[in-house]
Amino acid sequence: MNYEINNVSSLPSFFNYKEEDTDNGYETTQDFFLSWTLRCSQEKYKDTNPIVYNYSRKILYALIIGENDNQNIYNVKSEVNESFVVLEVKTYRQWKQIDLLVEIKIRNNNKEEKYVLNIENKWYTNIRTGQLEKSKQAVEEVYNSEFKIVNLLIFCDDEKINESIKNQCTDINYKALSIIDLKRLSNIDNNEISNNYLFDEYWFRF
Repeated sequence: MNYEINNVSSLPSFFNYKEEDTDNGYETTQDFFLSWTLRCSQEKYKDTNPIVYNYSRKILYALIIGENDNQNIYNVKSEVNESFVVLEVKTYRQWKQIDLLVEIKIRNNNKEEKYVLNIENKWYTNIRTGQLEKSKQAVEEVYNSEFKIVNLLIFCDDEKINESIKNQCTDINYKALSIIDLKRLSNIDNNEISNNYLFDEYWFRF
């Protein structure tokens, strides 16, 4: 299969209206920034803004590969390398009331793989009873074994991620993490800004 690469003059549209619904909730901003960032990780944007592309690819890699370790700290066991290529990313907001659903096609060590990220975004609100289980079931009913499903509960910071939340996520096969974790794992705080206002305002100044 052929993929269009390295010939795109601009990054993807920030507001992905064609495929994503909108709402006025506090978590909408986080939905949009994550959606846009993950779409920037595609190989076709490699030369459009190399810094945004590299950070975005590391963030997507952390979401796919990362795990809560024995101390319930979100980490990745290996760093992303050039063999990890993001071929396609499609994002959908409020699909079956899921904050952000992401279909991903990658090539890793010359092997193509498909993932679907089931993302519940939280700022400072609590998880409703049965909310995560319902979302997980909805994804499993639609996506077959062709896709590897990754369930994620993402907070804006670590304030609400207590032991109870982490244990609940472990029990139902969710990963619990924060935007701060993604910044740490992509080395954003220790490196140069991208000079893209949208990216830098969120990832460097948040």
